Amino acid sequence: MVAQGCEVANHTFDHTLMTKVSPTDLANQLVATNQVVSDACGISPVLMRPCGGAKTDAGMNIAGAISMPAILWSVDTLDWKTRDASQTIQTVLDKVKDGDIILMHDLYDATGDASETIIPELVKRGFQLVTVSELSSYRGGMIPGKSYSQFRLVKTNEK
Repeated sequence: MVAQGCEVANHTFDHTLMTKVSPTDLANQLVATNQVVSDACGISPVLMRPCGGAKTDAGMNIAGAISMPAILWSVDTLDWKTRDASQTIQTVLDKVKDGDIILMHDLYDATGDASETIIPELVKRGFQLVTVSELSSYRGGMIPGKSYSQFRLVKTNEK
């Protein structure tokens, strides 16, 4: 992932829902995952994605305490449910807007197949595919302990 330029993030050690564990257990999950990922690839994640998008104030406080923003999504392909490449393609291409974060799961062949159509089409439409941290840096940054599902371009009224 690192060699491909992907952003490596934290999704908990045991795919734990933030809403189902104590703050201490969540902290242990996040810290353990950061260590394992760091040991494997030399990068310690700076972002986390709450499993299932489930979050609590206490859990977000834990993420903030270890300097991690939470990343959600604005386009959910439901690829894990449909496992249908054409449905995933249609969902993305019908819904995507500038600044969106698209949720897809790379463990399904259909998702990989869909990516082969989605990526060139997004580029053709003028989208630039970047990591979440890159997108955030262009759109005002992130704050640890806060969650983000998109990074829209803010237009200002200039005189």
